[in-house]
Amino acid sequence: MRSLLCFVVVAKEIVEDFLEEPLEEVREVLKEFLDAFPSELPDALPPMRDVQHAIDFIPDATLPNLPHYMMNPSDILNCKGKYVSCYKRDLYERV
Repeated sequence: MRSLLCFVVVAKEIVEDFLEEPLEEVREVLKEFLDAFPSELPDALPPMRDVQHAIDFIPDATLPNLPHYMMNPSDILNCKGKYVSCYKRDLYERV
């Protein structure tokens, strides 16, 4: 069975004429936190920093907070079996 990966990009132009005035409750919050909402947004992303954060993927590693993510043992075996089969078929990038 072959799997197909598809990406879809949806874009919608927001025209100023269709923007509604915010509700009174929202206006009060906007006034209270005026410094958190800039009037104009930058046109570009911020510059690259010297430190790039990444999470390295280690196969078969256990989560340090595993009790928060408990699953039914049969579900764990099912998920692990699907992962192993995809990993063997190189559907995941090897580290």
